[in-house]
Order: sequence, then structure tokens, then C-alpha cells
Amino acid sequence: MHQINSVTERIYAISGITPRGELFKQVKSSPFNSKDIICFLDQLLKQLDGQLNIIWDNASIHCSQQIRNFLRKDGAARSRLTLYSTPVYCPWYNPDEQVWNYLKAEYMPHRWCRSKAHLARTVREGFDQLAQLPQRIRKAFRHPDVKLMYY
Repeated sequence: MHQINSVTERIYAISGITPRGELFKQVKSSPFNSKDIICFLDQLLKQLDGQLNIIWDNASIHCSQQIRNFLRKDGAARSRLTLYSTPVYCPWYNPDEQVWNYLKAEYMPHRWCRSKAHLARTVREGFDQLAQLPQRIRKAFRHPDVKLMYY
């Protein structure tokens, strides 16, 4: 989960990518909570087949009791999700960080947002633009900053 700031407004986003070049995302105007994370994981389970390897940071939201209960009680989640936590302050272990690098360094600097709603719409458009570039998403898994072997 990342925060993208304008001068006075903040929006919240979560994303996931696949080695096939698929991009999944959600953008909200309020912080994500455990229920939101569970809904995102459910969305991934419904839209993708097979085993899912989830790499996320050590944010407290990822370790909440609600998340642990979901992973323990939900049969699909228990059997299909493998969770990996990156070490603290090591975002380069996660290829999804390349999505954020693209949004922050290439897409957003060329945009000026007049409101929180405009900021959210602009971020969604950035995600949508990147989703049309599956080769770029696939390349994130081979980026020199990504330190884990995924396939």
C-alpha cells in the first residue's frame, strides 16, 4: 500500500502484479484497513488461478488479527496464498515497487491535480495506462533492484 500526496490531499492505493504482466489495483480516499486488504486478496483469488505468491512489506495492517483469522479460516486463502514479508525498509525485494516507481517518477510528475477526486482519478488513469503495458510489468520481475528469484 502506498500513499500518493498532493499539496493538501492524500489518496491511498494498493496494487499487485503477475509475472504474466497483469496489474490489479484499488484506489481509495481513506486509509486501507484489514477488511480492505481481505477484499483485495479475495479479488485476486477470484480473478487468478493457481497458487498466488503475495509479497508485501511489514506494515501492521498486513499482520493484523483480522488478516490472520482470514488466512486461517478461509480454505481458498489457506491453500492458494503463500505470503512473503520483505525485510523492513527493503522495498526493492518486491517487483510491484516498479509500479510505484513508474507512477511516481514517470506518470505523476507530469500531472497537476486540482482536488482529491482529481488526484484519485489521475492515479487510476496511471494504473490503467501501465496495465496496457504488460511487457513493462513483466520486466519488473527482472529489474536489477529486485533481489528475489520468482521463477
